[in-house]
Amino acid sequence: MGLNAAQAPEIRDIFLLVYRGALFNAHWAIWVPSATHNHVGTSIHVTGSLREGFVHEFKRNYNPKETGRSVEVLPLGHVRADAIVDFPYFEDITFDITPIDQLEREALSVPAPGPSMRSSTATGPIRRIVVEDCQAWLKHYATHLVQLQLLSPEALEVLEQAPQK
Repeated sequence: MGLNAAQAPEIRDIFLLVYRGALFNAHWAIWVPSATHNHVGTSIHVTGSLREGFVHEFKRNYNPKETGRSVEVLPLGHVRADAIVDFPYFEDITFDITPIDQLEREALSVPAPGPSMRSSTATGPIRRIVVEDCQAWLKHYATHLVQLQLLSPEALEVLEQAPQK
């Protein structure tokens, strides 16, 4: 049961930001463009490393084209407009961990991945690790939003096809 114009006339498009890296997997984030200043918006993602773990972060008034990094902006899907509150427009980007809308509250409800790598000096039994990074988190987050019927289910297919490297 996806969202469409007949069922939910008040929808907003959101996008997947893909920042490719030479050595590591690409960094993924969700970008929610502002309804009034569509060159900026909020980036919802987790930031960190496999060794140290990740933390949630909201980048507000964020323009993905002005980061100095190469970025692919891929249409991800539609979100119910009532789940989004636009942050007041300022010239400067801000970084935050406090949610201002349902989309961000739901992001915090999906735990950020902890450390996935074992230190070379670690002691104790060796156990198999499951590598969880920003891509894994974003897939969990998108699945959660689809289950809540906040995000169109087609987004999960977009994530499966998105560049990972």
